[in-house]
Amino acid sequence: GIAGTFATFNGSVTGASAGATYHFQWGSGKSYRYATADLALAASPAAQPVSAPVYAGLAPATAYHVRLVVSYPSGGTTITKTGRASTFTTKGCTKTARPGGHTHLQAFVDSLAAGDVGCLDAGHYGRRGTITLISASGTAAAPVELMRAPGQASPVVLGELRLGGDYETLSGLIFAGPTGNVGNATCPGGQDLLVWIYGGYDQIDHSVLRNDLCRAAVYVGTDSGAPVPGTRLLANYIRHNGIFDNPQYANVDQGIYLGESTGALVADNIIVDNVAYGIVTWPNVSNSEIIDNTVVGNLMDGIGIEGDGSSPLSSGNVVQDNISTDNGEYGIRSYGTLGSGNLVDDNVVYGNGLSPFYDPANGLTFTSNILADPLFKGPAEGPPGSYALQPGSPALGTADAAQPQDYFGHPRPQQGADIGAWEAPPGCPAASAACRITSSGDPASSVRAVTASTSCPVSLMASARAGGYISSSSR
Repeated sequence: GIAGTFATFNGSVTGASAGATYHFQWGSGKSYRYATADLALAASPAAQPVSAPVYAGLAPATAYHVRLVVSYPSGGTTITKTGRASTFTTKGCTKTARPGGHTHLQAFVDSLAAGDVGCLDAGHYGRRGTITLISASGTAAAPVELMRAPGQASPVVLGELRLGGDYETLSGLIFAGPTGNVGNATCPGGQDLLVWIYGGYDQIDHSVLRNDLCRAAVYVGTDSGAPVPGTRLLANYIRHNGIFDNPQYANVDQGIYLGESTGALVADNIIVDNVAYGIVTWPNVSNSEIIDNTVVGNLMDGIGIEGDGSSPLSSGNVVQDNISTDNGEYGIRSYGTLGSGNLVDDNVVYGNGLSPFYDPANGLTFTSNILADPLFKGPAEGPPGSYALQPGSPALGTADAAQPQDYFGHPRPQQGADIGAWEAPPGCPAASAACRITSSGDPASSVRAVTASTSCPVSLMASARAGGYISSSSR
């Protein structure tokens, strides 16, 4: 299917040998700048259909070309074959709105149906103290899209916005808090979330969510407790959310809050300066992927995988290739009761107030995480460009997996995928060695594992002995 900002590529491969993989390359003009991740093919002489989604980053009403690429091992080398190019054009705006208040915005989103691309001209929409609901459902091939009008500045949405239908997408918007009084009795002045997602397979990408005053910038979950499937939060800038001067709310004001959900993808976001967590899961989240994010300077913790012990237990979650630095307490932590298969792998964790990791639930498996300064180019808690990486960063070229584009739209990978939300251009040298920790045991065994690598700075080793790389003390 082809939408305004994303598409699914399809093809066919005949006669795949053992170990064969495929990916799609695409671009506009004469280049093939971007590529999907390599996916495995079954060894078979028969034709087999293949596909790969590109969830975000395409421009509306734009012509692209795409081709299928297959690689397979042969005699100690890798042979690559490229299919013929096809062309496609993304959908343009089917409806356009000019700035207006809440009644105007609600009427516009009520007019959208499956397959519509609703575009907002630059300006302010909605009103503080109101709730705007997008209720129409799309399909995987024909979503409901609300986005910035091409060639214009991002429109500003006021109040709270809710995604209640399935296959709805928000792209290129600014959600500016506070929401005003929308009737939440648990928050001061009736404030609430900037965006609440309770429809399935909904998406927010390339948007800004800032200055919310209670609960979270974006929340995924339902009142009934039924899990929300397939949420995607991609390449957003989520900053300064929560009540900073009231300790009563220090544990509940998050950047991204995955509540009851399954199969969420949280990738390439920059999440800074929120009161509690940058990203948190609670009470039961399964099979989520939290990858390639940069999470910095949140007052409590960077990333938390948590569960309340109710069925289904939080299981199968992957926290991979993120940078989590300079948060008030822990870089990555667990809490409560978790299920199995929760992996924390290949993250750069540094400079957090109490310890890099905290796993009182004993529900996380830690593999090959890096304890070293990521070497940002700009100051912590600065604008998005501050989180570009300097030459010699341990995050350069060391990611295990990546989306096709980073936060800024740069293609991934360029010289080996980079950890975090920024992909360096070619020629940016990586660190020669990094301090990695693989053990998921007690602090003593973790220190021994790191000591054996002899690549940790003395300051990090001292921190490990004092508090433990993986803390098991009560909170």
